[in-house]
Amino acid sequence: MKQILRLLFLALVVLALVGTSASASGGGTRGVKKAATDGFYAYIDINTILMWVANDGDGSFDPNTGIAGFYWPRGTSKTAVYEDGLIWGGYVNGALHVGGSTYSHGLQAGPIINGAAANRDDPKYRVYKIRKDYNDFKATNPALYDQLKKDYDEWPTDDGAPYVLDAQGNKVPQFIGDEVLWYVANDLDPSKVQKLMGSSPIGLEIQCTVWGYNQVGALGDMVFKKYRVINKGQNRVDSMYLGSWADVDLGQASDDFSGCDTSLSLGYTYNDHGTDAVYNTAAVANGFDFFQGPIVRSPGDTANFNFEKRAGYRNLKMTAYVFYINGSPVYSDPELGGNPLGSIQMYRYLNGRIGNTDDPFIDPTTGKATVFCLAGDPVTNKGWVDGTPAASGDRRQLMSSGPFVMMPGDTQEIVIAIIMAQGSDRSSSITALKNNAGVAQAAYNINFQLPGPPPVPVVKVAELDKEVILDWGDAAGSKATEEYVASLIGTYYTFEGYDVYQLPSRSASRDRWKRLAVYDVIDGVKVIKFPTFDPVSGEFIDLPQQYGTDSGVKREFTATKDYINDRPLVNGTKYYFVVSAYSYNPHAPF
Repeated sequence: MKQILRLLFLALVVLALVGTSASASGGGTRGVKKAATDGFYAYIDINTILMWVANDGDGSFDPNTGIAGFYWPRGTSKTAVYEDGLIWGGYVNGALHVGGSTYSHGLQAGPIINGAAANRDDPKYRVYKIRKDYNDFKATNPALYDQLKKDYDEWPTDDGAPYVLDAQGNKVPQFIGDEVLWYVANDLDPSKVQKLMGSSPIGLEIQCTVWGYNQVGALGDMVFKKYRVINKGQNRVDSMYLGSWADVDLGQASDDFSGCDTSLSLGYTYNDHGTDAVYNTAAVANGFDFFQGPIVRSPGDTANFNFEKRAGYRNLKMTAYVFYINGSPVYSDPELGGNPLGSIQMYRYLNGRIGNTDDPFIDPTTGKATVFCLAGDPVTNKGWVDGTPAASGDRRQLMSSGPFVMMPGDTQEIVIAIIMAQGSDRSSSITALKNNAGVAQAAYNINFQLPGPPPVPVVKVAELDKEVILDWGDAAGSKATEEYVASLIGTYYTFEGYDVYQLPSRSASRDRWKRLAVYDVIDGVKVIKFPTFDPVSGEFIDLPQQYGTDSGVKREFTATKDYINDRPLVNGTKYYFVVSAYSYNPHAPF
């Protein structure tokens, strides 16, 4: 029986001592348009990651800067992924068709209705974004609140957006995570498909769901994606593959290595040495974790599909992992811009073969052909690790699953996570990444039925002369927070206490928060430990995460000084405070 906290839930309210303003974490513009509604970008930013998503299939690309759009940590200019997307390939009546999204996008916004593409410029086919905490923005960021509420109210369940039924039997948005993005797209624009890799449309509709969790620890360093692919064309697609493609640039693009761990179905990128020109300190690592592939008939088996079980089927696993390199004459990018050779090259990569030559990849440590490139261990330097056949550089990666047959009307899915980690050096960052991948897999294994955090405390602020009073004694608000109970596999999280912090800035990382007070339940629970990755030992060790006082629950705090700078408050100056509620589960299995 585990006696330590496995999940710590935080609810944040950030207040500024300036006039009567108050601001909550998150916010900013929620989306921009490159061209009408088609090519509409929004971002997920519920945890340490800020990642852009577009309704033409583009991912991890910032439309404002025109470069990398996967920021980690959120609130900085540091980026880890330049671009990512879904790729597919298969044969229709003997002709090869390849589509999806890489640096060019073969998709347009909107569903396929009665065999025809919907109007891609209709605003209803934007990227939708919902957050559990959207009410917190009502006073602090009205524009964001209005957009989040609009997306919630207009959630397009009839177009395939995930939903649940409320007590009255009405369809309401399904919060798979604490923040969810969704869009629908199709491949029926011949010019866009042609421009990608010289192919033509199949008649596929793509529904993409992106979600994340507002949590500390490993789950706060990852986001999830589910691609739902529906054949709304008239033709059977043979020898079909689905793939997750990415151009991962860990800060500086020219010093990256790639690898895969077949036991974790993980494709990952790491630096060739201990530091990076952008991240400066210890090199970071990024991984794409492939949880769920397409389903095929298999009597006696059970597959995962649409967050449910489907008897008589099994999920295909990751069937190939390949790399290619910017500027390489052999391991080159597939041709873009309408050249049909690009489709041939990409389909070869989907099959785990070299795109330029159709030769197999050869593991230099065994001399044998493999479809899982770079599957050695760079920490122990055993097996095929990057550096052979080329020095570090600007890598791309492709994780694929297939082959399968897709009949008209068939639906397939893949589910992935994009994960970040940082240790004290290159090796420990890889180890930390794989440990985080294990947490992601555990979340997938319980069908993402993760308990949510306690309700956000309802905080009022009184601004006096060189003094501020934070008051969260609202009867209804405190009752909801303090009566919080959440279950997880037969165990329960219950409210334990409040923390009060001061922040040096609105976007400050957690290690810069200064704890000012703890008001907790008198129950003998004081030091709560949390499994934390130790970069020196390469192991998870139980370290204190929360210090209780057993002083009893209070709902007010008076600040008379700037605790970070150890000086009196100055009228007219911005100060940022956080009131958070945390829960505790002494028997948490996860």
